[in-house]
Amino acid sequence: FFFCKKLQFTSFLQQIPHVSETNWEAIPSFRSPCNDDVLHRVAADYNATRAPSDRVKYLASTSSTTSALALVYLLLSNFRNPSSEGLKTSDFLKQIAFARYVSQPVGLRLRPRLGMLAIDVEKSALSADTVLMKLGHSMERMLTMEPNCFNARFRLPAAVVDGDAEEQSYNYSRVGDFFLRAQLDAMDRKTGKVFDLKTRAVAPIRWDVQNYENHVSYQITRLHGTMCSFEREFYDLIRTAFIKYAFQIRIGRMDGAFVAFHNTSEIFGFEYISIGEIDKYVFGSEWWGELAFERSMQLYNSVMDHALSLFPDRGPEDEIRIVICPLRVAQSLHFFVQRIVPGQTDTGSSEFLIEQLARLAPHFAPIRDRLTAEELDTILESIPRTADISMLGVDPASIRSFSVQSRSFINGKLAPGPFVLGRNDRYDAAFKIGSIPGAIPARVFVQVWAQMFDVAEMARKSSSSSSSSPA
Repeated sequence: FFFCKKLQFTSFLQQIPHVSETNWEAIPSFRSPCNDDVLHRVAADYNATRAPSDRVKYLASTSSTTSALALVYLLLSNFRNPSSEGLKTSDFLKQIAFARYVSQPVGLRLRPRLGMLAIDVEKSALSADTVLMKLGHSMERMLTMEPNCFNARFRLPAAVVDGDAEEQSYNYSRVGDFFLRAQLDAMDRKTGKVFDLKTRAVAPIRWDVQNYENHVSYQITRLHGTMCSFEREFYDLIRTAFIKYAFQIRIGRMDGAFVAFHNTSEIFGFEYISIGEIDKYVFGSEWWGELAFERSMQLYNSVMDHALSLFPDRGPEDEIRIVICPLRVAQSLHFFVQRIVPGQTDTGSSEFLIEQLARLAPHFAPIRDRLTAEELDTILESIPRTADISMLGVDPASIRSFSVQSRSFINGKLAPGPFVLGRNDRYDAAFKIGSIPGAIPARVFVQVWAQMFDVAEMARKSSSSSSSSPA
């Protein structure tokens, strides 16, 4: 680490415009893969040049891929924790594990587009753009534009939109049956290397983003220490963000990430983190990081194909929801696959879930904010253990499930636990897909869907009410 008390950047970059001072109309909204006509056209044009057996099936972006891919990697690595090697100067750094939401259930929505399936991440009816999401968009432009150009276009009250659409740059990559889109943020003109821009709020703001203005006085003032330190922020990056950075950077064929640390009002400093350094903390080595991405994509491709095979009679306009739930104790992933027929009630949507939660626990209604883990446990306790999803108004035939187990072999020997792979090691993996018979228990549906939609907090430890749940 290098810590300099004298700023090495201009005051323009130090002071962040308040959200009320930013012309948000000039910043184009994010286009998910399902709504990106350019992505659809580029992929269709690519397919037109390929034999029918060699065409891509799935359209996705980095944001709709990395959360699911992280769960697949956890399975392949025997749920290996990240490494804090090189950071063990403070007591709180001696043990490190991925944050709970890295292993949170992930929901995907697959929609037909030009003979392919576009994949979006499921969104909750309770979710809304936070100040950090908004600042991420405005600060990317602040960091890549000349001050006079940024102020003229984005800083109120003087900002004026000139009518020209803002150009976005993307890399498109094929990996197996996937056609992947990655937005490109910046490039070093001297080396030609492309890299990602990341804006990273300090810990108290990330922990309490709805009340972020109560924490704008928090500053990074030292190199080491439990709080107010660069060490604290880097430690949290390893636990929460590096696994997604590693996959995003590889999908975009980038060199690394340029991270800006801030408190929504002031930028404290920047750090460039190469993919090699990220790999060291997430995977243990760059060699294993590269191979882990390759093998994770291969397994992800296989399980997506299997999920679709469960509904061979689906209509051309039918959509598919896939929910991936990790089971650390069982060393497996559970997949729940739901067919969504146009014109029929979507009994797997967040709106439907919230209605059922309010029906099960009228004293919590109306549900406008996330439930606590304890409140979710109370609802789960009210559901008979023998009840299946039909008691919630969900047709058992509309959702099918299966489990995936993986075994890793290093130099021909079974790896019984988490491992680090060296460049001279030979890695092999075997996986097994097993069907889960019978209707899904109502408790499992409520708990997994509530965590997938972020309607309820994830419990810090298993409770008695969730003994039948895979979550």
